[in-house]
Amino acid sequence: MSLDALAQAAQNYDPAAHIPPPPPLATLAISPNGFLRLHTSIREQLGLRHGQPINLIPPTFGSLFWHLDIRPSARRRTVWYNGTGMRAEGIALPPDLVKEPLLLYLMPGEPAHPGYYPLLPANALAA
Repeated sequence: MSLDALAQAAQNYDPAAHIPPPPPLATLAISPNGFLRLHTSIREQLGLRHGQPINLIPPTFGSLFWHLDIRPSARRRTVWYNGTGMRAEGIALPPDLVKEPLLLYLMPGEPAHPGYYPLLPANALAA
């Protein structure tokens, strides 16, 4: 490429065209004791309702992905609390996996398995 072509390309460069899209909206938070808080964004996107089966599956060895399971076989149920919104309690977590509240993001697109949605922790998206 000639110097003139490089100079022309530099003049036409639009940095805004190279800004990555924003990360997905925050969707849920899990506490160290297995308390799952479902944000409005995930409730609306997935059509979650009171009493619906739900579970949170921790990542397998070597993976960063958690999974939100809303298939009929999920072991927990969503509960609506006035003033605090929708949540689920008693999510089973391996000891010391979550040491402080953890924010998880729903990945865009359709899941590979219906009702089994991949999630990434906020700290993995920041890296």
